[in-house]
Amino acid sequence: MDLTKFIIGLDWDGTISHYSEAFAFLASRFDSVIIITVNDEITTEIAATTLKFAENRITVEICPDERIEDYHQWKAEICVKYGVNLMFDDDPKVVLACKKRGIHAITVCEFIYRFKED
Repeated sequence: MDLTKFIIGLDWDGTISHYSEAFAFLASRFDSVIIITVNDEITTEIAATTLKFAENRITVEICPDERIEDYHQWKAEICVKYGVNLMFDDDPKVVLACKKRGIHAITVCEFIYRFKED
């Protein structure tokens, strides 16, 4: 693990899928992106296009079927594996699992009643 690189971990559904422009901006400040998802339709090409990020700097990890029951633990393990500095997920269980392993993590949550789009 290269400790001089800054790595962001991102969930797809409910995170990048809802806030792609914001996460594209944020990801551009990192050396690499790890997409950590249960969505088996996401590819490196889709992630690179959505995030406007170089394909060779993105890794997509899809939860194996046998880990679906404990996907939140699996996601935290993937963060540790890659040395993720900061993880974003819309599931608080994932954020808690990451924090228990010393990974900085933030829950993505929108209170729709606060916002009105014109």
